[in-house]
Amino acid sequence: MNVQVIEKDGQPEWAILPYKTYEQLLEDAEMLQDIRDYDAAMQAIADGEELIPAEVVNALLDGENPIRVWREYRGMTQAQLAKVADISVPYLSQLESGKRRGSTDVLGAIAKGLDLTLDDLIDLRATTPPAILERIAQAPDEEPMSIDEINTLVHEVRRQR
Repeated sequence: MNVQVIEKDGQPEWAILPYKTYEQLLEDAEMLQDIRDYDAAMQAIADGEELIPAEVVNALLDGENPIRVWREYRGMTQAQLAKVADISVPYLSQLESGKRRGSTDVLGAIAKGLDLTLDDLIDLRATTPPAILERIAQAPDEEPMSIDEINTLVHEVRRQR
């Protein structure tokens, strides 16, 4: 490798190298980051991180009711989820259609039955100041997305519509 080193006070200060070598170093650094990202994603999966299919994410981004989207993704009927959440099927149907708003306790029971957090079901736009949502959306995200991060993204995209 053809590199010229410039010293300052007897210590290396600069390294001058051919442009092709510089480009190769950049490419290698990007590949290394891709490998690290892949390893982190695989570790998250091994640690139990749930993978969310694009169909679910797209449905949430399109504004579909999160209770229905998650219930269908989990392969549950309304009767099964209503039983687990200790509510009536008609009440669950009204929640899914948007005709009623559930209490925190009811939504918490539904979330538990769907193996989610309450934040996955509630509309964060109603409880989170827009400035905070904007900051979250603008933050660089180098790690694989968790359910909470997807939920944040979904609500931010909805807010921008």
